[in-house]
Amino acid sequence: ELWFICYKKRKVQSHKTNKEACKHQMMYKLLFVSCIFLCLLLNYGSFATELSSPPQSSTPIANQLSAVQGLITRRFGSQYLSQIALTIHPQGSNDYFTISPGSGNTVVNITASNGVSLASGLYWYLRYSCNASFTWGASNQNFSRVQLPSRLPIPKQSQTTSSRAAYRYYFNTCTHSYSAVWWSWERWEEEIDWMALHGINFPLSFTGAEYSMRELFRSYNLTDEEIYKFFSGAAFLTWQRMGNLKGWGGPLGDYWIEQQMLLQKKIVAREREFGMSTVLPGFAGFVPDAFVRKYPHSKVTQSSNWNRFPKEYSFVYLLQPVDPMFFDLGRKFVEIQTRVYGTDHYYNADSFNELTPASGDLTYLKQTSAAVYRGMKEADPKAIWVMQGWLFVEGNRFWTSPRIEAYLSGVANNQMLILDLYADQAPIWQKTHSFYGKPFIWCLLHNFGGRRALYGHLEKYQTEFMAAENTAGSTIVGLGLTPEAIEQNPIVYELMTEMTWRRTSFDIEQWVIQYAQSRYSTHGADSSIVNAWRRLLQGAYSTSRESLDRIELVPSAQIGHLWPGKPETNATAISEAWNYFVQSIHEFPASAINHAWRYDCVDVTRQVLSNLFYDTYGLWLTAIQRHDISSVQSAGTAMLQIITDMDQILATHDGYLLGAWISHSKQWGNTTEGRHLTEFNARNQITLWGPDGQINTYAAKHWSGLVGDYYHGGWKLINDQVLAAMKAGKPFNEPQFSKDLFQYQYHWGQSRNIYPDYETGKTEQVTRELNHKYNVMKSGEYQEMDNRYINGETLEEPWTKDAAQLAWLCNVEPRCVGFDTEGRLFRTVTGYTSHNGVRSFKKIHSETSKTFGEEMKERIGAWLHFDE
Repeated sequence: ELWFICYKKRKVQSHKTNKEACKHQMMYKLLFVSCIFLCLLLNYGSFATELSSPPQSSTPIANQLSAVQGLITRRFGSQYLSQIALTIHPQGSNDYFTISPGSGNTVVNITASNGVSLASGLYWYLRYSCNASFTWGASNQNFSRVQLPSRLPIPKQSQTTSSRAAYRYYFNTCTHSYSAVWWSWERWEEEIDWMALHGINFPLSFTGAEYSMRELFRSYNLTDEEIYKFFSGAAFLTWQRMGNLKGWGGPLGDYWIEQQMLLQKKIVAREREFGMSTVLPGFAGFVPDAFVRKYPHSKVTQSSNWNRFPKEYSFVYLLQPVDPMFFDLGRKFVEIQTRVYGTDHYYNADSFNELTPASGDLTYLKQTSAAVYRGMKEADPKAIWVMQGWLFVEGNRFWTSPRIEAYLSGVANNQMLILDLYADQAPIWQKTHSFYGKPFIWCLLHNFGGRRALYGHLEKYQTEFMAAENTAGSTIVGLGLTPEAIEQNPIVYELMTEMTWRRTSFDIEQWVIQYAQSRYSTHGADSSIVNAWRRLLQGAYSTSRESLDRIELVPSAQIGHLWPGKPETNATAISEAWNYFVQSIHEFPASAINHAWRYDCVDVTRQVLSNLFYDTYGLWLTAIQRHDISSVQSAGTAMLQIITDMDQILATHDGYLLGAWISHSKQWGNTTEGRHLTEFNARNQITLWGPDGQINTYAAKHWSGLVGDYYHGGWKLINDQVLAAMKAGKPFNEPQFSKDLFQYQYHWGQSRNIYPDYETGKTEQVTRELNHKYNVMKSGEYQEMDNRYINGETLEEPWTKDAAQLAWLCNVEPRCVGFDTEGRLFRTVTGYTSHNGVRSFKKIHSETSKTFGEEMKERIGAWLHFDE
């Protein structure tokens, strides 16, 4: 408009003298160029003009207020509505909440900028005034209700807190498959309430995507049979959506698609009621084989065989961005989706998730991203592309800095928002100058496949997020939680969501103490349960890397399957935390031991047994290497006993049941055949993960039933075959074992035996029994010497340095005669050396069944046969 006005003025003034005309023409040309530059700046320049402020909701304030009142009714009880005065009053550019004492019947006043911020203020009051919490595992069937006093406490003082993160993102694309795939509306309702209380305003909402995709391909004359052959099974839809797979675990039928569509309508409606902005799918370019046959002139490439999947399930077609049909499909997909689910103008699409582009040409990469975004924008002029940055992590050999910059340059800065998906371990923002100007969200990935290891570096998460904020030129606009699966390590997610409401750094240990107190509604900084969490902070939550569990990995008799060095977590500190949990049983009244305590006690017990299995497995492997039959037999028996005991403690809590996972899956089938297919999906994902074990055990779980049956069976099989080979004087045939193991795993995946979906046993009782068995030294077994360590022949150096666990391991190994708290088991004791702080233990009745000569004769004979 400015240019048009200037142009008209120039025409009007053209009758002036040549000198004046030249002067005015130069002025108008300069103004014209300035206008063009301004337009470019608005379109491609600073992200701050639009994306540095929180996403704006179109939901009326009254509706957002009602949503929070509904949350109070569902999770606390309607009787508390009169005690909590809620007000939404938008002001300023940042989300905020204010908590202040009430008067009369009103106990507390909470005012906030929107529904999510109001719920966040409510949760802050819950944590710091009511000493309560709302999180995973906190009550029967997840976390349905919070127990509060009939009269709520008055907050001690007023406080106003504003968020340091405009965008508070939640979910990984994989979370919808690893955690939420079988969720009912009731379970989704719980999670959305958790999201609101924890400040999430920007959730990924991928449920029901196949309905829109089916309607899209129907409009291109594909039959339902052709479309359903393209869709994977329910448990593997995430990877079909990202072009990694097609068809595996399918076919996907009408019932699933229609029911998921209805579920998604409820999900996005409730999220929007709170004022959240949903991130919906965009079209990434993947098309069925039938589409290519029907449109033979379409320009396509094929992906590789992702993770060695056979051709019938991989080599997915990707429509090229230079094909005019790409824009049409992208536009139609968003239009169809918007008619069904509405839109908040944010779309996620990943064309190269763990896939290599067809070309590294910079122009091609720029055209590709431009095409993906153009499909969104032609249907929604306000569209913003939310892209996962995982491709730059996983495919770092291909994605050089120039290629990353070229790919990102296809979309304007204010039209793309990047999730730095693994910023806690492999931040890309640092290598790309904040993604070359694109706004990004710093994300905590933390979990892979839903594995259950206790770990997380709480201090590091705080400092590194702050570093991203404070770096000059940073384009950070938010914080995201992007675990592949949830319902694990709840303390990590409590910290991260609360961190968005804290402007300055804070003492992590003090925060952990308060976390423990509010989780169990207890007081006292020196109670056993608080001391347990102090030790867990040192043992599990000051480490950045997950310690892979040996029980759930593929059994092997190869020494290399014990990874070099010890895992990062401190097994001894975790063992000590377990002792404190057991002590807390006697400190809590029976009525005060809540479901959260049981959930955590099971988790800690499970981790201790997992760590002990690691050390026992080490004894078993080294016994095989020295051809010691009696030691192999003893260690193998101990390994199987640990697995059995772990299954027993897992069975005492409904958050650790295979039966629940399978029964929930069968609810999504409306026919016998459909229920069989969903159960197969549920079993395959957590075991073989593919037709031939392509990603075997990646999504392994510590669940009762899976541990006591599936894992126990695999380890019993290898132990039996190793012993049989040793007794026969033959080498262990690992290739044959692998075939036998696969047959066992395959048949388990096809079976339909029933596992309990209800708790069996009492957590407190089972925990005490197992703690006495593994973590308490029996009197009269060992002679103890303080401040000295043993000189002698070392048998093994376990991970743990806990004296009781070392005694248990020494008892497992027939050749062991003693140990010290440096973490060494000894075959012989020749003397001692003074060393402060070290304790040594020698078996009082240590004896070897054979003389040295007899033992060497046996070992040499076995060696000759074993390596024949």
